Formats: sequence, structure tokens, C-alpha cells
Amino acid sequence: CKEVVRAIEGVRESKDFHWIRAFGLVDSDGRGPDDIESLKAKGVFAVDAYSVESIYYHELVQEKVA
Repeated sequence: CKEVVRAIEGVRESKDFHWIRAFGLVDSDGRGPDDIESLKAKGVFAVDAYSVESIYYHELVQEKVA
């Protein structure tokens, strides 16, 4: 999670040099509501999945990729 937050912060802090809108996804890992809101304010979203990689198995994601 720390690496995702750092990467997103780095891209967002250099917005004058590129066109990218960066967002991150991390596991919830038992995070409390305050921690989740703090991450969201940084552009990092905690998913309700056991593992963030689980989103690849979601029907909607598979449909979009296909």
C-alpha cells in the first residue's frame, strides 16, 4: 500500500508535466473508515476484496477487458 500511495502522490504532484490522472487500488485489509477516507483523499481507493487482484475475476472487469 505504501508504494501505491507514493506512486500516486508522485504522479499527482507532477501534474504540470503530464496529462495523466492517477488513481490507486489497494486491499482493505481491515482498515478503518478514517484510514480509508485518508487514502481516498490521496486518490487511493481500498476495495472490499480479500486481494486487490480479485477485481480481475469480476464479471464487469472481464467484460471490459474482453
